Amino acid sequence: MENQKIKLMRSIKLTDKQISVIVGTLLGDGYLDKTTMGRSLRLHHSKSQEAYVLWKYNILKNIVNSEPRTYKTKENTTKMYFRTVSHPYLIDLQKLFYRNGKKIFPGKFLEKTFNPLVLATWLMDDGTNELGTSKCIKINSQSFDYEEHEKIRIVLKKRFGLDSNINKDRQYFRIRFYQKSMPRLIKIVKPHILPTMLYKFFPVTTH
Repeated sequence: MENQKIKLMRSIKLTDKQISVIVGTLLGDGYLDKTTMGRSLRLHHSKSQEAYVLWKYNILKNIVNSEPRTYKTKENTTKMYFRTVSHPYLIDLQKLFYRNGKKIFPGKFLEKTFNPLVLATWLMDDGTNELGTSKCIKINSQSFDYEEHEKIRIVLKKRFGLDSNINKDRQYFRIRFYQKSMPRLIKIVKPHILPTMLYKFFPVTTH
């Protein structure tokens, strides 16, 4: 039986900012745990990204029952995690983001809700710079299949005017922004990027 504090947390109406961070996290490294009461959002990040973990925690803490914790992986690296309570809105997101247990890109939903904060959160989760002459950014979106990547490209173009292609990574795929779209991409997301996460945009942000 849930205690009163958790019951109150489950009744909280999420803000637009909270929804944006949750959606961006689901596009990235976050996932929805099944619980007796529905679904909770679980986040795991490297200890080196502590500032980013705390940023997410501070945004979501009114639906989180305990502070972020650290743990050691089998590879002896240190990670941080926290999870939200089982919130009714996460049940709706589960239906949108998963099909037959596999994560999908809910294109119709994101055509309306994909905003700069969602994109910035996704990039802070999964973005990586490509050094060299092209100096572009890739999204490590390998959890999606090729068809889902086609949807991603279409929505990125519709919502933000960003051009991208599908980059092959062994048997997986990921999104790669064209160099011509980089100034626009940086302008869109930079107001939301934490200083400690700017390395994901280096050397783009230094030119």
